[in-house]
Amino acid sequence: MKARAIIMEAYQTVLWMRRLALTLAGGALCVCAFSQSVTLDIVPAVHVTWQTTTNKAYQVEISTNLPGGWAPIGELIEGTGSGAGAYFETTAARQFFRVQEAAASGLSWLEGVWQATTYQASSNSVPFKARISITNTNRTFGAIYSNNSFNCSAELDLLSYSDTVAGFYSRIGSGPCADGLLIVTRVNATNALYNWYHADGPTVASSFGVLTK
Repeated sequence: MKARAIIMEAYQTVLWMRRLALTLAGGALCVCAFSQSVTLDIVPAVHVTWQTTTNKAYQVEISTNLPGGWAPIGELIEGTGSGAGAYFETTAARQFFRVQEAAASGLSWLEGVWQATTYQASSNSVPFKARISITNTNRTFGAIYSNNSFNCSAELDLLSYSDTVAGFYSRIGSGPCADGLLIVTRVNATNALYNWYHADGPTVASSFGVLTK
């Protein structure tokens, strides 16, 4: 592994929202509350950004002392050939951040074909089938969503992953379905939680289910 980012100290202040969905829609920032109880916190944070390469994985690491004492923070981020970044809350007066690059590791726990009956967070919605195919050897990820009314196919762009969670952007290639963020959370060797959120925010549309391999 080799470092891909310069060490920096965190003094930047940013806004973080609890129980809020922050999305970009039509070039505008949309703040969508999940409930009537909304809390706004202002906390010190740092925004780490770097350039990525395809077929590489990136791990942000943190330390309070130089030159050693590095520990991973956050999930692995998949390289796309463009820029990537992540925000991290600062918990000490003096912190350093670096990014380690490595060959993209396989999602061994997610390899294979998974299926689920999924339900939308709407009282009048109709359940549908989700079929997710994961092939790590050539980094190919795809999905099919269908019921008696529609059939959609999608490419899954891997955004981040760990030993228990993988995040994808579900990009529809055919059919009337919408693009969105897909989160797959490992339960055991043959079951995983499926959570999908509309690209314009979870209050627009979301769905959930249990995947089985």
